Amino acid sequence: MVEINPSQRLLEVHLAIGGDNLGQLETLSQIAKRHGAVAAVNGGFFNSSGGLPIGALIKDGQLLSTEDLLRTAVGIKENNQLFLGYYDPAKESIPNLKHLVTAGPLLVLEGQPLWQGVVEGFRGSILKRAARTAVGVDKQGHLLFVVVDGRQKDFKAGLSLEEMAYLMVDLGAQSAAALDGGGSSAIWVKDKIVNRPSDGKERKIANAFLILHQVPVYLNEKHLFFDAPPEIEKGRVLVPLRGIFEALQAKVDWDQSTATVTAVLEDKTILLTMGKQEALINEQKVWLDVPPQIRAGRTMVPLRFVSEALGAKVIWQNNPPAIFINK
Repeated sequence: MVEINPSQRLLEVHLAIGGDNLGQLETLSQIAKRHGAVAAVNGGFFNSSGGLPIGALIKDGQLLSTEDLLRTAVGIKENNQLFLGYYDPAKESIPNLKHLVTAGPLLVLEGQPLWQGVVEGFRGSILKRAARTAVGVDKQGHLLFVVVDGRQKDFKAGLSLEEMAYLMVDLGAQSAAALDGGGSSAIWVKDKIVNRPSDGKERKIANAFLILHQVPVYLNEKHLFFDAPPEIEKGRVLVPLRGIFEALQAKVDWDQSTATVTAVLEDKTILLTMGKQEALINEQKVWLDVPPQIRAGRTMVPLRFVSEALGAKVIWQNNPPAIFINK
């Protein structure tokens, strides 16, 4: 289980889709790593043959998929607040809804377990004991992301939907709903899968809920994600070098022998050396407040310097913290 305080500074619950395109599938690990997440669970239902979501899907406030199913939807509103309930995109509009997937069934309402599986159209083996994923909210408003292993002969059979409802109540959920389960059930924390997927390995999935704890960075209003989260040192933001240079469309070359990065964009050539506060822009020396450095195997470079050296404008927003790059 992952329990989070949704009001924590710099925290964001984000919905990501496989390969950033509808119809593409990735493992939970691949999705989480691409976004620099600190934790993640699998998301809503999808068509295994085509990878498209079953039901409605909203990402970053945009309705990307519509299908009217009488099933519980799991959504994230502004300020990371949880939405659980039926969502009909043809009839309803939910203010401030950022993300949503069709999931279900509803497991807990007002602190009481529910038996909604058959009502929401679930049949056959789905009702039997299996691996499960669920999300709920407790009395403190904390979000609970829970995964139960199952269908493993030498380990555990899993839980039925009714048993999952009781578990969520025991964990303190005042309301809760199931997400996709079975072989899709997975939970990723601090760079690794911490449950035992029932297939014996991770299944590729269509979408996932990510827990991000980082300063958000936007390029021309598009949210940028890095395989390592941005870090702040001495008031400067450091980001993975390849991610920022490629986002700005610069060609990058790394010289392992000298620990030097060279980036070229049109008539600009930038040279950075790990640990040195002196950089070169077209062979002109420039002093850096914070030098580029290697952290946890990632080469991190100062975002403002790199962006402005390549002709972009950088704006820092204080409340809430965010960085906007305009090029």
